[in-house]
Amino acid sequence: MLFLQYPTSFLIYLWSVCCANYVSGSLSGRSYQVIDSISTQARLRDEINRVPAIDVRDAGGIKFDGDDWEATIELQNLSFAYPSRPDTKSLDCVSLKIPSGRVTAIVGG
Repeated sequence: MLFLQYPTSFLIYLWSVCCANYVSGSLSGRSYQVIDSISTQARLRDEINRVPAIDVRDAGGIKFDGDDWEATIELQNLSFAYPSRPDTKSLDCVSLKIPSGRVTAIVGG
């Protein structure tokens, strides 16, 4: 018996087998996370490499002529509160009308 002649080698072998079993057992429970991350990475890579339907560098196409177009932005009874402070309204029943061609800023104090 070789193990009886070298008991230290047997203990090292036994310890290595136990450690290998522990590592493989802990990794097998995580295999679904590895597979999920690989599929997420593939979807992200596809989105990054996607060619948009509209080429923003193309000078041709329909041009927007702002002279023929008028729009008014109107807000009625607008209220807003941040989620961290739902009882304190930052905007409370604000109504405003912004006509076409105007630049408007809302500034808090």
